[in-house]
Amino acid sequence: CALCVAEDRLLEESEVGELRQQALSVLMASELVISEPSSTTLEPGSTQYLLSLTRVALSAGVEIPELWRGRQLTSQLLQYLLQCPQYEVRELVLEGVLRKLQEEEDDDEKRRPQWLDETALSNLTSLALHETHPQCLAKVLQVLCVLISSGELLWRDDGKTLSQEEVLLHLFTLAQNSVHSVELHCAALTLVSQLVVQLVNSDPKGSSAMSCLAQWGALVCSCCSEEQPVEVKLMAAKVLVNCTDTLLTSPHLPLGLSTTVSLWGSLFTLLQDEDQDVRDSASDFISNVPAPLLSQPASLLRS
Repeated sequence: CALCVAEDRLLEESEVGELRQQALSVLMASELVISEPSSTTLEPGSTQYLLSLTRVALSAGVEIPELWRGRQLTSQLLQYLLQCPQYEVRELVLEGVLRKLQEEEDDDEKRRPQWLDETALSNLTSLALHETHPQCLAKVLQVLCVLISSGELLWRDDGKTLSQEEVLLHLFTLAQNSVHSVELHCAALTLVSQLVVQLVNSDPKGSSAMSCLAQWGALVCSCCSEEQPVEVKLMAAKVLVNCTDTLLTSPHLPLGLSTTVSLWGSLFTLLQDEDQDVRDSASDFISNVPAPLLSQPASLLRS
């Protein structure tokens, strides 16, 4: 397996290619592919075996698919892996997908990777709506956070396309009910916040979702209180910084005056937090304040 996933040329190209084809044959005949979704009974050691196969599948379908032959075959691997009944497999796959997306995030060319086709996207959005394991759910939400940062995402679930409002309501409820898990809570609220910004950008006055926006604002404010874990406050600071231009300084006041003022107050609370990282993260908001607003006080003084 190690030789199959390595990019170094330890063997002749023809030998490595033959090994990879053999590995694909093993994968396609394994429990990762042929097992029923409801099958959860495993023999001792089976989980480690499946995880080893999963690492090979990640190499073929996500990490270095260009080095594997038969792309039509390898493009199916991600779907099989995400539907695997063993949560350990799903978690490992999502970690691999997230790592690959983060590596590609800084690339100059912002095109979708070949391994992430419409079927894979549909599987990811469906998993975000139905995953029951907290760690897997947090990971798939983190994956979607990266994907949605480059543009709007079409949410599909079992052939049905969901509206942005439907997705927003589902994820907002998840964010409210996941305070017991810092990782899941942060991932859910981050994704909700990105959707809120997209919603407001498409409807600057925010009239169609005012009640939901007010609830979102209250939830973000609650994450800025002193007793919250540092990870939650760092997430809240990033959320506020990223929405400064669209929500906090918009002349349309899409959140309404009361919610907007509350969020500014929460931002100032973070600027005074005892943790240096939280203060530094919150201070980044200044880079997202429109230049005319920054110069406004000085012009008023001159007048």
